[in-house]
Amino acid sequence: MPATALQHFREDIGRARAILRHAEPLPHTTPDEAMLRSDMLRSAWMFAVGTVEHVLRDVEFLVERCDEHIAGEFREFLLECGCSATVIAQVGY
Repeated sequence: MPATALQHFREDIGRARAILRHAEPLPHTTPDEAMLRSDMLRSAWMFAVGTVEHVLRDVEFLVERCDEHIAGEFREFLLECGCSATVIAQVGY
């Protein structure tokens, strides 16, 4: 994977992790608080998925080489989000 693309991927996954870390401790006792927290958690997921999609689209000719780098970091992100091993296996990471 080209160094620039890998760096962009790592930066964007870092942003998704930052959103996740910010959202997790938010209060969620009222419906409005719960909705805001849920929206932020969902946005972290969408940011991460969009990041993977962007990298794979931009470097299609290197997908097989990229997959090793991306899969490990995306797997870590999925685990941070609380995904079970079953879910991670189903999405192929």
